[in-house]
Amino acid sequence: MNPIAKIDDGNLKMVMTVTCGALAALCVSLGVRFFGHPPGLRVDPLGGLLGTEVPHFEISGLDFGEVSPDSMGGDPYILYFTSTDCDACDSAYPILQNADSKIPLLIVGIGSRANLRKVIKAHGITAVVGYDSTRAALRSLGIYGVPSALFVDEAGIFRQAATGPENIFRMFSSFNVDK
Repeated sequence: MNPIAKIDDGNLKMVMTVTCGALAALCVSLGVRFFGHPPGLRVDPLGGLLGTEVPHFEISGLDFGEVSPDSMGGDPYILYFTSTDCDACDSAYPILQNADSKIPLLIVGIGSRANLRKVIKAHGITAVVGYDSTRAALRSLGIYGVPSALFVDEAGIFRQAATGPENIFRMFSSFNVDK
């Protein structure tokens, strides 16, 4: 006997509904994976960090020694993640340049160490700069996209977060920092 013949109308509807739902979910997830999030959909990948304490990490300083959140001395600061092979990161450097006199910066760079040094110097940015060759600091925070910026208060708690130059500019605007 044919096993499909045993399925009655109620079960058939349920099987078809579940199958269609699974296919729709697969299509949406593949679409997001290959084409990004739909325009207008607010995505806040760093939102889960807000209100949490900055985890300890230690990376090599750009020029010497080690760099960690402890390097900031207990003052509020911006923890900024960048990459030397990222066009969006390049467009955010002028924002950092204007911010560095108002808010201390801890920059964590990935990519080419030599290029990171050149970019920081070319933009005249004054900051504590570390080089994360293994991306361990990024992974410890669950950061997968750059540029990303997080405002850390004097207690070492993440209070604001932004990914992408436009969102970073909006965040920095709340500190009266212009482009």
